[in-house]
Amino acid sequence: MQIQKSNYWFRLVLSLFVTVLVVTSHAIPAQADVDETQIRLAGNSAQANLEDPESDWSFDGDVQLERGSLTLTADRMTAKRSKGDIVEVIAEGEPAQFTQTEPNLVTASSSSMTYSVTDETIVLSGEVILLQGGNETRGERIEYDVSSGELIAGSTNPADGQQIEFVLDDEE
Repeated sequence: MQIQKSNYWFRLVLSLFVTVLVVTSHAIPAQADVDETQIRLAGNSAQANLEDPESDWSFDGDVQLERGSLTLTADRMTAKRSKGDIVEVIAEGEPAQFTQTEPNLVTASSSSMTYSVTDETIVLSGEVILLQGGNETRGERIEYDVSSGELIAGSTNPADGQQIEFVLDDEE
């Protein structure tokens, strides 16, 4: 019985090590220029099934996602996969944070973020604060288009009375 337990832990630790190695080795660009298509995910712990191209990957503890000039940080993230590719990442934290440095600086924080890799959009929900240039947007739900910089702000339930607040910098 003792041999089986130690073998189990060895396989578990080895599989986590291989997972982190595979995820980070595929995500680090080989050239000096940043590759906007590569995704780097790192956290204090990870759970993944590399054999199943449809399985989700889970990361916990100081998790960070990087893709080009985009960075997400959160307490935990789940990467949804389809045919082996990451198609969506759900980030949750107290708060989860988003930063995009190009073409203009945009920062945001919220309880939850859903980043659609394929659509290049981020849906932020729960006490959202988004700063873009000198402008600030606050609300319960904001959808942000990473490629165009456009945002759509609104409540998840219009009957709840939640408002969207814009503080505009008139010096731009």
